[in-house]
Amino acid sequence: MTQELGSLARKLSLPYYEDTLPAHDSFHANLVRYLSIRLADKCGETVDRNVLSASAWLHDIGRPLERVGKIDDHDRWAK
Repeated sequence: MTQELGSLARKLSLPYYEDTLPAHDSFHANLVRYLSIRLADKCGETVDRNVLSASAWLHDIGRPLERVGKIDDHDRWAK
């Protein structure tokens, strides 16, 4: 399952990024994913890169709802 997790999170998150501002769009999420995996490569600990990738794709999906006032805080909404 975790092998597919990053790809599934990407697929599910892309519609949320369609209505975002450029600072938090799908390019930003992919950059966060890329950088987190590079940091994990330098880490001495075992890191599940599929979970890391999924987390990066999903970390800002509440931004469009926050921008239009449907939620107060995208971070709290995501928890």
